[in-house]
Amino acid sequence: MSLYVRSTTGVPALRSGRTMKVATTWALVAYPLGCALRVLAPGADGNGVALDAAGLALIVSAVVAFIVVAPSSWQRIVAEDEKLLDERELQQRYRAQAFGYNVFTGLAALFAFYMQVGIDLETKKDLLIWRPSTADHWNASIWGVLLYAFTLPTAYLAWTLPTPPEEE
Repeated sequence: MSLYVRSTTGVPALRSGRTMKVATTWALVAYPLGCALRVLAPGADGNGVALDAAGLALIVSAVVAFIVVAPSSWQRIVAEDEKLLDERELQQRYRAQAFGYNVFTGLAALFAFYMQVGIDLETKKDLLIWRPSTADHWNASIWGVLLYAFTLPTAYLAWTLPTPPEEE
C-alpha cells in the first residue's frame, strides 16, 4: 500500500536526490517530534502554548515534506501499477518495500512492547509512563502509521539509489 499522486500531464515530478533525502527524512523525523511536543505541552500557560505551536509547526512541515514526495518519480516506483514499471523499477520497488516492511514491523513490535511494559508498570508498581489515552493521541498515532507506511519505501530509494547522471 502506498500513495502516488499523478500530475495532470502524467509525468512524475522530477526531484533531486538531495531534495528526496531531505524531504523523506524530515517527514519521518518531524512528525513524531511534533506529536511529542504537543503531548508535552502543559496547559494553557505561555510555555504550553509555545510548545503546542512548535509541535503543530513540525507536524505541518512533515506533511508538507510528504506533499513534496508524493508526486515524485521516486514515489512512482514505489506506488505505480506494476504493469507500468520496467524490470529495473520493479526490482527497486521490491527492495524498497522489503525494507519498508522490515522497519515498519520492527516499529510496530517496539510499540506493542512499549504498551505492554506501560500496562505492567501501571498494574504492578503504580508507575505511569505515557501511553496514548485520548482520541487525539490515537488519531496522531494512526496518521503517523500512515505517514511511515507511505514514506519508508521512498526514503529507502532516496538513500540507496545512485544519483541520476543529470544531477551530477
